[in-house]
Formats: sequence, structure tokens, C-alpha cells
Amino acid sequence: MIVEAILDALQTVLRWIIGLIPSWSPPSWLTDSTISNGVTGITSKVGVMGAWFPFALFLTVGAAVLAFHTAWDVVGLILRLYGRIRGGGGES
Repeated sequence: MIVEAILDALQTVLRWIIGLIPSWSPPSWLTDSTISNGVTGITSKVGVMGAWFPFALFLTVGAAVLAFHTAWDVVGLILRLYGRIRGGGGES
């Protein structure tokens, strides 16, 4: 009974907070009939910002960081498996 009262109070507060959010409809360039039209619209709007943000550099650095972490994880997995095979599990 106490849990129900708490859940009812939380639900009332949550409904009140959601009621404060104004209604919003997405722009037409985002809701075109195909995804490609929406992606084209987004890239045309973001592409203009290329003068201020070096997107090619961001993508290159992001890909390098992702590749490094992936290689680090693969090497760690291989070393752990090698340790298990050699009998160095360390569990007692």
C-alpha cells in the first residue's frame, strides 16, 4: 500500500513535468518521405559550418582513437587467452 502511494505520487509528478514540455513538431526536412532526403538536408545544413569546424580532422582523429582502443582490447584478449592456455589463470 505504501509502495503504491509512492508510485502514484511519482507518476503524478512525472505527468506534471511532461505537461510542462511544449508540443513540438519536427521540421519538414527531417521528416521527408525517405531517410536520404533527411540526411541530405542535415548534411547541407552542417556542411556550411566546415569553415569553423574541421570535420575531416575530427573524423580522422575519432577513427584513430577507435582503432587504437579496438587494437588494445584485441591484444588484451589475446594475452588473457594465452595466459589461460599456458596455465596462468591465477584463480584458486
